[in-house]
Amino acid sequence: MFIWIRLMHTQFCDNAPEELGYNIIMAIVYIFGYFNLIEGHTRLRYLIYYIVTFVEDFSLILSWYLFAHTQNHWYHYPAMSAVFGGYTIGLTFMGIYYMIFHPNNYEPHRKHKKIRLCLNKSEWLEICGRSVVGTDTHNESIV
Repeated sequence: MFIWIRLMHTQFCDNAPEELGYNIIMAIVYIFGYFNLIEGHTRLRYLIYYIVTFVEDFSLILSWYLFAHTQNHWYHYPAMSAVFGGYTIGLTFMGIYYMIFHPNNYEPHRKHKKIRLCLNKSEWLEICGRSVVGTDTHNESIV
């Protein structure tokens, strides 16, 4: 997470050592949950964050299961189910919140449309920082 935060080029402090300290603290915060550090579209950053945390969680629970000295105990499967079930339920409720209950979906915040699960190609290019001059806004959706 620290490397990713450094790649965001945050500018919250006046000098480089303070900014480095801030980035270290934010990397610790990212252990517990996503915190938006810079302005702009957040969908891709959320996606990256949750993919990385899922890979970390999966790696740790699999390592625990495979290398634990207490193999075949009754709590192995319930523990793995709790981790993956909780992750799935959390993402499901977050998706419901953003698609239905988020304040940007209601007046006066809503400008043109509600928050969608999928974006069209020009919106993804804009998020990634590429030029979108001359692109059609009716391109097919990308998940």
